[in-house]
Amino acid sequence: MISSIFEKTKPINYIAVILLLLVMVVLAISFSSLEVLKSITYLDITINFVILLISVLLLAFLFYKNKLTNHTTYAVAIYVLLIGCFPEVMVNREILIANLLFILGARRLLSLHSLKSVKAKIFDSFLLIGIGAFVYHWGVLLLLMCYITIVLYDAKDIRNWLIPLVVFGLLYLGYVLYQFYIIKDCVIVFTLPEDLKVVTFGFPKYNRVINYISIGYILPVGVFGMLSYLASFQSKSISFQKPYWFLTFLFVLSIFLQIVDATNKSVVIFTFFPLVVFIALLIEKQEKKHFKELLLWPLLLLAVLSLVL
Repeated sequence: MISSIFEKTKPINYIAVILLLLVMVVLAISFSSLEVLKSITYLDITINFVILLISVLLLAFLFYKNKLTNHTTYAVAIYVLLIGCFPEVMVNREILIANLLFILGARRLLSLHSLKSVKAKIFDSFLLIGIGAFVYHWGVLLLLMCYITIVLYDAKDIRNWLIPLVVFGLLYLGYVLYQFYIIKDCVIVFTLPEDLKVVTFGFPKYNRVINYISIGYILPVGVFGMLSYLASFQSKSISFQKPYWFLTFLFVLSIFLQIVDATNKSVVIFTFFPLVVFIALLIEKQEKKHFKELLLWPLLLLAVLSLVL
């Protein structure tokens, strides 16, 4: 039974997650009808696989370290299945790199709960997410998570609010130097990137019915898991609640990111981080095995169908 494979956090469980990711990638390049997957080279898919693998392992560490789930590997396994449901993300390296950098930044942000080295963590997180925004320009919206985290953990210290501005200045200085000395273009320094000039309000339009079926299952289950978990907060301490408010705000922001960049179908990957936590928590609280199976098997079937159709 699939729920038994991912109910622990032992090395064998993580090996199973890695093998699942490998299977998803092999299915994508072997059977998918998507033109972008047919045209990608083996070198490119290998590089993208490594980026995805690092992202998954970082998320596994982040979930375990911050106790976001109850010491199972459901969350990272679901993350891999969601990648299978939307195989377009496997070929968009800019999005994959920006997502990896955001995960690194989120790791620093969530570690603010200890209130140790707060300013260094804010600096690091803004720097990492900011670098990601240079790779994927609409990723600049994700910088708002730094300020949201400051509000959640340490809003009283005015210096915490100024640190992101300092980092932004350093990033912009680096961008200017890069344009002047590497690109040899001093005009582009003072203009917005072309993709930020065009806001395509709406939702991504997929070419395959299976994508809409996946959304029709994943989104309601994820939102239900989120709302049911937030509803139980009355019995939880404020410090316990904060990481989950972080994930809730991240989910809302990632949905808005899809709305403003509707032409880019790979942006959906930014919703995976918060969604998988709430879906995993929903699965973990099920006492009967068949309910866990009932939640997991549709995800597996949707992932496989998305990859082979």
